Amino acid sequence: MTGRCSRSPGCAPKPGCALFTTTANELIAPVHDRMPVILDDPGEEAAWLNPTLAASEAARLLDALPSARMSAHRASAQVNNVRADGAELWNPEPETSSPALF
Repeated sequence: MTGRCSRSPGCAPKPGCALFTTTANELIAPVHDRMPVILDDPGEEAAWLNPTLAASEAARLLDALPSARMSAHRASAQVNNVRADGAELWNPEPETSSPALF
């Protein structure tokens, strides 16, 4: 996405991006009331990038990904440390016993 340029002469557009959020699904709701919008198939991605996309279709793409299509994994508290990096930060086994997974 390209940000708008001011009306100054010689101003060049600056690159930008946006993160869309939606109401959390059942898996994420115990942790937070919002979650990122996830487009998980090429058809949805192509529709989103279509400049003639109708508003009603865009709204449908902003729905939460069904929790049945996701899994949750316990993560180390170190994920909040910008210096931490590596596979040891998460446990690849899905957690099912506790809603506080993150």
